[in-house]
Amino acid sequence: MLDYQLLLPIVALAVATYGVYLQHKQFQMTRDQTAQKKKRNSPDLQVWWRSPQTIVMAIMVVLCWIPYFLNQSTEVSFDGADSMAVVGWGGSEELGPGKFFVTANGGRYFTYRNSYRFMTFCLVYDGLRDELDAPIIGKSAPYDITRGLVRTVIVPPSGGCGPNFGLLLIPRELDPGGFSTVRQAQALGAKFAWKGAAVNPPPSK
Repeated sequence: MLDYQLLLPIVALAVATYGVYLQHKQFQMTRDQTAQKKKRNSPDLQVWWRSPQTIVMAIMVVLCWIPYFLNQSTEVSFDGADSMAVVGWGGSEELGPGKFFVTANGGRYFTYRNSYRFMTFCLVYDGLRDELDAPIIGKSAPYDITRGLVRTVIVPPSGGCGPNFGLLLIPRELDPGGFSTVRQAQALGAKFAWKGAAVNPPPSK
């Protein structure tokens, strides 16, 4: 695959070199015209935006911005590590005790809206087994994928939630009660978009 991050600086360098050459030619022309001592009634002015120097600079500006758009992450990851999938999670005074939220980035998965819904969960990962096999403690209801932010609410049966949270895209026909681990959900067609751990609260003063 062509490495655009390497190619574009090379092209920019070539364009800049050509710009220097044009500038040199311009100085030569000016010097020759001065030496000829031609008298003119009015100066021969060139429209500034059509000058070679302006065109070269415009090309260089465009080339400098292209990597910014190429580097934007547009591909969706389903390995549980999509850092753009969720914008916040945890508990809140607004929800009250025993309830937790995960706010998903609906716009990122909007193209999946017809076949999937969001479902979030919490679990306890003790490191003794694969995290995909850790039992899920609490699940949210399925939420439609819409543009913007989608705030899901998890109400664990025990009233407490593990320190680990996650986001799944589950098939619209899939019953959330039909699985108890992420691996089981994946076997039923779910996509594992994100996982995150709760942040320890600051010590009380």
